[in-house]
Amino acid sequence: MKNIVNVRIFNRPFSLSTDETEHYMKKIAAVVDERVRSYVSANLNTNVIDAAILAALECVDERQKALATIDNLRLQIKDYVDD
Repeated sequence: MKNIVNVRIFNRPFSLSTDETEHYMKKIAAVVDERVRSYVSANLNTNVIDAAILAALECVDERQKALATIDNLRLQIKDYVDD
């Protein structure tokens, strides 16, 4: 069942349709908000769109590295089990 969750990122309201809980989505939105704000505050010439793109790139980079770590751990476990 889809939930409608209202969040604010950089003072902009968003209504999200999701299967996730409200608590989870608000937690995720808070992380995005914090990252966007950090890019804007680090360089006052950075506009919100650029900050959002940089935050998205950072999140995807973290995800890709986490997936690579998971794959590596799976291989290590497989090697261990095979021995």
